[in-house]
Amino acid sequence: MEPHAESTPGAPRLAGWLFGALACLYVFVGSGHIVSPDGVVVFRASQALLEARSDIEPLENWPGFGGFWVTSPDGTRRFETKYGLGPALAALPTSLLGQGLAAWVPLSERGVFDTPVGLTGPPDADHPLGQGNPLRLRWDDWTAAAWPRPFVAWTATWTNAWATAAAVALLFLLGCELGFGVRASLAMGAFAGLASPLVVYARTFFSEPLVALALTGFLLLAVRASRRERGHRLWIGAGLALGSCALVKIALGVLLLPGTLLVAALLLRRERWWPGARSERLRSACAFAAGCALPLSAIAAWNLLRFGAIFETGYGREVDQWTTPFLEGLYGLLFSSGRGLVWYAPFVGVAVVAAPRFARRFGLEAAFVGASLLVLLTFYARWYMWEGGWCWGPRFLVPLLPLLLLPVGAALAAAERRARLRPGLAAAFVVSAVVAWSGTFVDVMDFHNWVKLHHAFHADALVAAGVADYYDLVRWDWRFSPLIAYWRFPIRDAFLLPHALATPGVVLGLLALFFAGAVLCAGQLLRGVRTIPASGADSSLATGSAAPAAR
Repeated sequence: MEPHAESTPGAPRLAGWLFGALACLYVFVGSGHIVSPDGVVVFRASQALLEARSDIEPLENWPGFGGFWVTSPDGTRRFETKYGLGPALAALPTSLLGQGLAAWVPLSERGVFDTPVGLTGPPDADHPLGQGNPLRLRWDDWTAAAWPRPFVAWTATWTNAWATAAAVALLFLLGCELGFGVRASLAMGAFAGLASPLVVYARTFFSEPLVALALTGFLLLAVRASRRERGHRLWIGAGLALGSCALVKIALGVLLLPGTLLVAALLLRRERWWPGARSERLRSACAFAAGCALPLSAIAAWNLLRFGAIFETGYGREVDQWTTPFLEGLYGLLFSSGRGLVWYAPFVGVAVVAAPRFARRFGLEAAFVGASLLVLLTFYARWYMWEGGWCWGPRFLVPLLPLLLLPVGAALAAAERRARLRPGLAAAFVVSAVVAWSGTFVDVMDFHNWVKLHHAFHADALVAAGVADYYDLVRWDWRFSPLIAYWRFPIRDAFLLPHALATPGVVLGLLALFFAGAVLCAGQLLRGVRTIPASGADSSLATGSAAPAAR
């Protein structure tokens, strides 16, 4: 029998240190705010759950955004969000923690989350920013007068920090399970956690990091379960993880199709390892289905409670807005200056080159990743906002980023034996890291407001040139690509740390603790790696998919 993750010395412990290092790092470099209106609506939905309220507070300056109004039988109207139940539930623990810690923050420090908005002079076409920041939009009240709301909102943003770190840790364990070896799997995790768009999204309150966690967890559990003669609990967990993709974001229920097909193929493959175990295969399929049914049932119950119909999601007429020509959306998701995957995740080039070798050795896993990518591209290419709105990079493809690194992990494992591969992989890491971290120092809302303002000031010339909408600049014009424009953007106010340094207190102390935690966990991680033999790749990389464990 070939070894797997449980027989890899120290892999779970290293995964824990990796999770701790990244989670602390992401909080330390966070913005301290929920910058998007989507995120504020989700935060308010989470607060409604926390306070056992049935109504969700709409945005004051955009009251219909993020859902629609529902009229009760008694004639009262309430606002309901279209966003999934999963993000609101996931934010509950950190929100509760924030409520407990907020009381310790002195009055003198409570303005730390407030940011200046407005102009000290009139704007003009040559200097549209004037002096100050007219681009900053407050979607909620982050002033000291609203305390503890701004503090709780900050701790709520830690949700994506731990979700992203957990997704990377699970990717590391998946690499070990597939036989990449500890060092190569850890290097693959470094690509995901330090050199991919996940770096940017760990600082946001978008739902994609939670889906990335669920999808990575699904593949890990499914692969691990398929290599055990009896793995019913693992199959339940795999179903729960896959169904949670839809619980977090209903549109990503489309991933149930490739996921279910993978499970069926894995169960059929087990017949070669344990002939005659058809009854066990049926029990495993039932366990998977039961796990998957739990979050899907929660979605149905949630919709029935809110709207009186299990298939009403809150998206309303948006479900009919598949208006983008398919090839335009497909090209945009892959190659556009504003959202193209190949530009915002340069490691994809390595993944494409390494994919054939990976597919030869791990055919089912490779087929699942490829099918999931195809499903997401096909699903979103015709969406009227295929670019994902005001965001950084290909937001709709972020859930699949960890799994797109699996071919890179196989290449990293091969590089342990072939030194000539290492310079190229190192260069890919550096380029990908520079791109990823360049998305952290500018507030994405400031930037898109600037593009919108620029279009308004130069509307006549731009319309005459065929640029009818500012979104065309965001999507297609390299001059307004964040990859280039962020480096010359004049407002770089996307970190909480400078504000905390200006008003030292509890917030600064917490940031210092997170910094210390990141350093400590990283140190323990490096110490653990030093005990691993230099050539730790599993022989399955040479012979094909690893054989199963006995149980």
